[in-house]
Amino acid sequence: MENKKILKYSEADMLQALGAVTSGMAVSTASRTYKVPRTTLLYKHAGKYPIKRKMGPDTVLSNEEEQALVRWMLHIAKAGFPATKDQLLDHSRSVTKLQQYLRNGCDLGSPFPGNTKIQIFRSIRM
Repeated sequence: MENKKILKYSEADMLQALGAVTSGMAVSTASRTYKVPRTTLLYKHAGKYPIKRKMGPDTVLSNEEEQALVRWMLHIAKAGFPATKDQLLDHSRSVTKLQQYLRNGCDLGSPFPGNTKIQIFRSIRM
């Protein structure tokens, strides 16, 4: 089975075509001139599709969350403690939860386990 190219136009061509349509050129003319699909151009111009193309599923971390994670890793590395995989996963969950709280105003809950949870953990594990 041969690999077929899904998109036969570049993002730069689409941006140029959008600029031409915005400045008054007809959608069909811009589509032919810049060799981009007419319907896609029309939908992007109307706001139905996002202008920036992104293939595949959504990422787990947003760009802000990823940058916060990178800053944290660099901070602890400067202190002489490189992050382990477990620390990275725990911190990414914390960052995600904090960003979600800031965006939605959700109840964050306590970031640390309370005395009751610690006692239950000790009784089960020890």
